[in-house]
Amino acid sequence: MTGTHSDHVICYTTDINFLLPSIFSAKSVRQFVAKDKINIHIILFHDKTDDYDFKGISAKLAEDNIFLQLTTPDFYKNVDTSIFQKGHVPIASVGRFFLCDLLPEQYQHIIYLDGDTWVNQDPSALIFKQWPENKVAFIDDYSSFEGRLRPAKFQKYWDKIGKAKLDNYFNAGIFASRRDTWKQISEEAFQFLVEHPEKCQYHDQSALNAVVKERRVQLSLKWNFQTNYKFLYLDKDISPVIYHFTRSPKAWEGAAFPWSEQYHQILPVKQEFAQFDLPLKSIDDARVQQINTDRHKQTMVFKNWLMRKIIRFFTGIDRYEKTSFKL
Repeated sequence: MTGTHSDHVICYTTDINFLLPSIFSAKSVRQFVAKDKINIHIILFHDKTDDYDFKGISAKLAEDNIFLQLTTPDFYKNVDTSIFQKGHVPIASVGRFFLCDLLPEQYQHIIYLDGDTWVNQDPSALIFKQWPENKVAFIDDYSSFEGRLRPAKFQKYWDKIGKAKLDNYFNAGIFASRRDTWKQISEEAFQFLVEHPEKCQYHDQSALNAVVKERRVQLSLKWNFQTNYKFLYLDKDISPVIYHFTRSPKAWEGAAFPWSEQYHQILPVKQEFAQFDLPLKSIDDARVQQINTDRHKQTMVFKNWLMRKIIRFFTGIDRYEKTSFKL
């Protein structure tokens, strides 16, 4: 491997179906962070090595110091994969638990992004932060705010994983941590997932929320700006750095609200990698039009600043933002 000698790394874990979206996200990082500043690793969990032109994909990505790592059968021999089969959980979804086994030793600071993300502004404040030992930075999941309005919908699940509060439930799709800290936390979370699969409704995210506890640093929603925040037009009040497409359709599937702008931003990267014929889900224009019509009707009330202010207050979003660690 070539590239920068920085001890910081941005990484993704994916299966073949999310490889191209992960590439989209990695390329969006490069709009703001030069290739000589930090390496990006995409770790692909895939059983075959000859069904796609991985050499060609790797060579093209390496031009931007984006490195594609294919896991080998040797990796699986120490992992009980039965849990994934029983729960219909793709191993890539918990691949983040094994980052410390898979990433080169030079990396001591890990920034993880899910493949369904898009960098909207310079993320340098997050990716070059020197995080303290025994702390990992997460951003709250939308459900933690919805739960303040409808606690009965979530409390039974939260009780199973030891969440006493109605808030402080984080989304696992974006995080930052020291390598040694992540090794400890990820081992604990994987053990919890193996021992209590019935409690882990959202798999790796559930397990992490069960074990992290006071070791969390709370970051602003702008670092993991999920689809529901876009529905609420909170980008008028909070300037998103990283978008997270947490609901379908994803931004690459079609120019559907609220991600139509990001769909058009993704198109050039999609065309750049079209020669490799990687799988990518899409929806037809008629479906896009119907989604746009329905969602604009459902969310137009939140264009009003007063309505947004009321929502932010009663869900606790304002308090959350005020108490979040400032980067």
